[in-house]
Amino acid sequence: TITKLEDYCKRAKELGHTTIFTTNHGMQGDIFEATTLAEQYDLKLIVGCECYYVNDRFSKDKSNRHLIVIALNDNGVKRLNKILTIANKEGFYYKPRIDHELLMSLNSNDFIITSACVAGILNDENLVKELSDKFKEHFFLEVQNHNQDIQKEWNKKALYFKDKYNIGLI
Repeated sequence: TITKLEDYCKRAKELGHTTIFTTNHGMQGDIFEATTLAEQYDLKLIVGCECYYVNDRFSKDKSNRHLIVIALNDNGVKRLNKILTIANKEGFYYKPRIDHELLMSLNSNDFIITSACVAGILNDENLVKELSDKFKEHFFLEVQNHNQDIQKEWNKKALYFKDKYNIGLI
């Protein structure tokens, strides 16, 4: 069975939580439902997106890496909507893609950025360092608990960058 967003809101309230978070791959398809339900259940809504990242959104290349972009405030939500619109209009090549230019246009006070899953950015040390330098305490490396060899190696890489560049983990 698939859990619905309303089920998450109900459970959050049962557990005494005050916040709900929503993110989708490449879009914010549930933002209206999430906003309505957050208001209905008196929860603060945090908006994010698991973006498809490429170096150049105009290139015709199917490869991409994942990157989590989380808005910290209304300015962040508006800017996230803007870059996702651009990703669909200018960067769409099989998927809506953001690129280095769009990512670096984000104000570090308005966003949290994370390195995402094993499809993420940890194979690009220069980008990891650049994001750490720009977003500082708003950039995190993700470790996940999937009992797969590729995940274990990915987690080791995240720990390496954590120590090398003093980046926080989530």
